[in-house]
Amino acid sequence: MKKYLYIVVISLFSGLMTSCTIGRYLDTPADLYINGSVSVSTESSSQKYINKQTDEYYGQIFIQELESSLAGYNITLIDKPDFTKSNLFSVKINNLEMEETYVTETVYPDTTSLIPETYNVTSCNVDVGFEVFKYSTSGEHSLKTSSVNVEKEEKLNTNRTFWQILFGTNKDNSQYTYHELSDNVFDDLVKKSARNVAAKISKAISREMK
Repeated sequence: MKKYLYIVVISLFSGLMTSCTIGRYLDTPADLYINGSVSVSTESSSQKYINKQTDEYYGQIFIQELESSLAGYNITLIDKPDFTKSNLFSVKINNLEMEETYVTETVYPDTTSLIPETYNVTSCNVDVGFEVFKYSTSGEHSLKTSSVNVEKEEKLNTNRTFWQILFGTNKDNSQYTYHELSDNVFDDLVKKSARNVAAKISKAISREMK
């Protein structure tokens, strides 16, 4: 049991480190405004998760999470730019694309099953492209063009679940388990993409202000 617990902890830590983008706190505060609007586009072949909310809703929670994350780096997201300030920056969100796809897989649930079962294994993806600018009296100049991509997918495999390990079942890894995603998976992905965008913005501004 201790061995399995150790593996779970290490896996969670590794996943956290690889999935998070770490930003940079600014010693001097900066202001940032969004140049233009945040346009959301969706594409789906399954409509299982993506249609839970409207495009406007996802655009709103992206901006809210972006504002909150930027504040953690000493960057204030403002509605109207004050062009008299020296530390004024802007970001243009070129795209916020949400995509849901699926792959059909047919498996036998276990070694004793005679009738196969079919699953549509769904993947959810959010992609954001953006550009960061620095404002000066001569206009704006680009600091960074970048993008972030975050995704989650359902799982269909014979890996032992926590409960199977606890009760000592599926020791031969012969039983398939279908793991669905949260109904609010796109909320989580849009917010995560906003946090990653904020982190990259903070790095670009930090380099400019050195």
